[in-house]
Formats: sequence, C-alpha cells, structure tokens
Amino acid sequence: MSNQPNKIVELSNNVYQTDVFDEIMVGLSKANKNLPTKLLYDTTGSKLFDRICETKEYYPTRTEEGIFDSYAMDIIRESSPSEIFEIGSGSSRKTNKLIDACFDLNLNPIYSAMDISSKALLMSAKKMETSYKNIKLNLFLGDYNTDLNKLPCSAGNKLYAFLGSTIGNFKNLDAIEFLKNISNFMDHKDFFLLGLDRVKETDIIDAAYNDSEGITKDFNLNILDVLKKQFNAKLDKNNFSHLAKYNEKLSQLEMFLLSNVKQDIIFKKDNKTFKVCLEKEEKILTEISQKFNKDKINNMFSNSGLITEKEYTSKNKYFSVFLLKKKLS
Repeated sequence: MSNQPNKIVELSNNVYQTDVFDEIMVGLSKANKNLPTKLLYDTTGSKLFDRICETKEYYPTRTEEGIFDSYAMDIIRESSPSEIFEIGSGSSRKTNKLIDACFDLNLNPIYSAMDISSKALLMSAKKMETSYKNIKLNLFLGDYNTDLNKLPCSAGNKLYAFLGSTIGNFKNLDAIEFLKNISNFMDHKDFFLLGLDRVKETDIIDAAYNDSEGITKDFNLNILDVLKKQFNAKLDKNNFSHLAKYNEKLSQLEMFLLSNVKQDIIFKKDNKTFKVCLEKEEKILTEISQKFNKDKINNMFSNSGLITEKEYTSKNKYFSVFLLKKKLS
C-alpha cells in the first residue's frame, strides 16, 4: 500500500480544543442546559454507537444500508469518483458498498476519512486494508464543524459522503451553514452524498432511541465520563438518567440527561472552580436528531448552494440518500 493505515493527519492539536470548555460552560449556564453533541463520540461512545446500530429498534443504519445495497452501483456510475471522502466516518460500514461498486466498475478510488475518534479511524482503516489490498487510505483526525477548511486539496473527481443522517444533529441554521461550507469546498465536478432520516410515526422514532438493551442509555450517560476524564468534572453518574423523546412540533428527537436529584457539578480549570447547579428533574440536552420532510429538505438545499442530482429512498419511506452537486453560480 502507498499509505499506511496508521498514518493519521491531525487537523487540530487536540480534537477537544480549548474552546470546548467554554462551550460546555455556556451550555450549562443557560436556562435550557445543553452539552456539545460531539462529546458523545469519544472512543467509548463511538463503540457504543456501533452497537446501537445493531439493535432491533434502531432502523436508520439498516435502512440506509438497504439503499446502498440497491443503488450503490448507480451512485458510482453517476459520480465516477477517483476519491471517496467520508466525513464523520465512524466504522465506514456503508462506504464499503460504494467501494465494492467502484471495483466492479474498474475504478480504484482513494478512500479518505475524517473523524473525531482516532480509534474509529484506525478500525475503519484496518477493515479497508483487509477488504481491499491495494486501496490508498488518507486518514484525518478532526472535527468536521471546525476543521473542513484544513483538509488538503486533491485532483480528480471526489465523492464526499456524510451518512447516517448525522446532519440531523444540527439545528436548521447550523445545518445550512455546514452544507454551505461543503458546497464552497467542492469543485463543480465533485458530488456529495447525504443521508437523511425522514419524518415517520412517533412510536418508531421513540423506540429507536430507547432500545430494550439499554445501549443508547449507556451511550448518552457516557458523556458524563467524558466530562470527568477530559474536563476534570466532579459528579456522580448514578444521579442521572437517560431521556429521549420525539418533539413532533419541531420534527426532532431530543436526547437529555435527566438529573434525578438536586445536585452540583464542579469543574476546575486554571486554579478556578466552576459550579453548575441542577434541580431535581432538570434536563441537559445532549443531542437532537432532526427528521426531514420534503419542505425542510428543499429549504436546506436551496439555501446552501446544493442541487439534487438523484434521490434514493427506501421502500418504507423511512430514509433517503441524496446525491448532490454544487449549484452553478
């Protein structure tokens, strides 16, 4: 191989950048408290999320994979990529179907991946190396919210991929801004593959984030361990519960940490002490997952400089994958 899979380019000196502590403090000082969603995806959180994807209740992963089973060949014919660049790659399990289609069509693309977890990148690279003996790998450790502009430019047709409806973790304006950044980064010959979870029955959505095995609960509560390990927080994890519920008005699943008792979280930094006071049953938002209808999709694309080349939707209408291009100015 021309690139060793353990060669990771760090786009930041520290994925948890110094200003993340400020984000935490700002979020926890609000009346409606929140924590940065990216804190969910440390090494442990990434492994737990992979397990969530295997639960019977969590439909997005298997539904999106079914779309790739049916349409990967068509996606590759349309985009003809010399490089597949996955943003927030995780385990890259769905991307393998695209690479298989590339080889079936006598293409030998570079696989580039960007993720916040170095272990997730290495795990993905190991799988790629095992499955595809001669594929070139580029691995980038970074936060796709802040580090996209640090990625190196490369020649050839690129197929960017942002899958799993991760875009649903953004608020509307933030999602548009993120997609604008992608559009600005793209060349006119490039394509962008985006997975979107569609609006559906409330009970199906609620069940997906409250699995019977309790893995999503462990995933959510793990953010407390991140606060302790990364930010020296003093807290009792047993004083919190997992809460996830669909907000029909906003068409989004909302995941919270619920404080079971009146309590304080203590942070220490630079010889200073910060105290966050929580009332009993007070909630801390850790993640939203927007569900998309046609109007929301059209608004998001029209305001971010992207146009739809093709839409691939599952038979049950639960999930869609959009193949997008940069809108000509």
